[in-house]
Amino acid sequence: DRVIALLLGVREEQVLAEHRSSLISFPQWVHLEARDHDLEFVQTVLYFSTQILQRTEARLPVTAESLFFTLFPRKVTENQNKVVIMFDKPLNARSTLRVVIEKTNGQKMAVDDIKLKNPFTLMVTFPVCLFAKSCLVNLYLEIDGESKGFRQLKCESKTHELDSLLTSLCDPMEFLCQTLSISPHCK
Repeated sequence: DRVIALLLGVREEQVLAEHRSSLISFPQWVHLEARDHDLEFVQTVLYFSTQILQRTEARLPVTAESLFFTLFPRKVTENQNKVVIMFDKPLNARSTLRVVIEKTNGQKMAVDDIKLKNPFTLMVTFPVCLFAKSCLVNLYLEIDGESKGFRQLKCESKTHELDSLLTSLCDPMEFLCQTLSISPHCK
């Protein structure tokens, strides 16, 4: 599927069973016999190589963040819910822009509140529903229907700091009682 066997000075019928036993998936490979000064052979190798690379690229998930744009800030809260997208190259004023947020559970939502400030910056206002729980989200950008990749950022809830404090304590109830000046032993 992704291997080309270049037979140099050997024909396919000369590859014996003992050779094939060490080449486990040999029958599944593309077999090409090389000949001296054969332009057609070179073109065939290039064709099959390109086909393999195209199939491999189509299957690979996009895991690296985009280099086409950057985000500021990388952490947003309900009070500071605006993100500036800065482009490496200026945008055309007539470009159609689409911003999609993907939550950690795979749910995607389009963001409608976007404003192009100038050819290099775009202001995005995150919806309030993203701040119910702290999480990492991926911001995907499409320009004129073409995906420009994604960047990851953190949406932090108001209660995140309290939640992290309470989960790190041995006795969260005692901590809350001390904070509110209540004796935990009195009922």
